[in-house]
Amino acid sequence: MKRIAENSPASAVRFNEAVDKAARRLAEFPESGRIVNGALLLRSVSLPRWGYHLLYVERGGDVLVLTVRSGRRRYLWEMLTAEEDEE
Repeated sequence: MKRIAENSPASAVRFNEAVDKAARRLAEFPESGRIVNGALLLRSVSLPRWGYHLLYVERGGDVLVLTVRSGRRRYLWEMLTAEEDEE
């Protein structure tokens, strides 16, 4: 968000609004995101216009957003799996 704000404060406001809207939607429909790691029950919902994802877990009806991250980045477990495949 800092990078977005440095380039365009107005865009940072719109980005924040998109994140808030996605979080409110998740509060109503916590299972709407796709599962990205079944062992952790970690889910993802995308912000397509921005190229970002909200990674979250749902526990007992509550949604905990763990991070908002660029869609270009690999997940940690993908990097670990790739390293194991190289060995």
